Amino acid sequence: MTSVAGSTPWSPPLDVLALQDLLGRLQAWSPLNAADVLAEVAVAVDEWPLSAEQVETAIQRLMPSLKQLTGIAVSTGASRSAPYISRLVQQARALQSQQPLEEATAARSYVQRLGWYTGELLEQLVRAGCVKETV
Repeated sequence: MTSVAGSTPWSPPLDVLALQDLLGRLQAWSPLNAADVLAEVAVAVDEWPLSAEQVETAIQRLMPSLKQLTGIAVSTGASRSAPYISRLVQQARALQSQQPLEEATAARSYVQRLGWYTGELLEQLVRAGCVKETV
């Protein structure tokens, strides 16, 4: 192969460690299942009173979904183009940074807010065309 005068040879954009990191992230990634998210939201918002075990389970299920939805909102630009989505993302991030309180009523309230923000953000991202609507 001949090179063109003055051109530099091709080199990969990422080194081996960066490629391994990227591969690991891709293998760990799971697509958003809107139907599953809606089922999680229904438990958090509609089923009362939740037991302490149900509260913990709901937090473990909703937190990754909310994080994934905020990531979708930011990466698609929806949080920049839609002020309401931007506010939802800010409020969801604030909620994610809080630790649920030990007291039962406060923990249930936290789960209910977590469910509401997850459901509302999902709905807004469907309307914006960033997430496919479930059938």
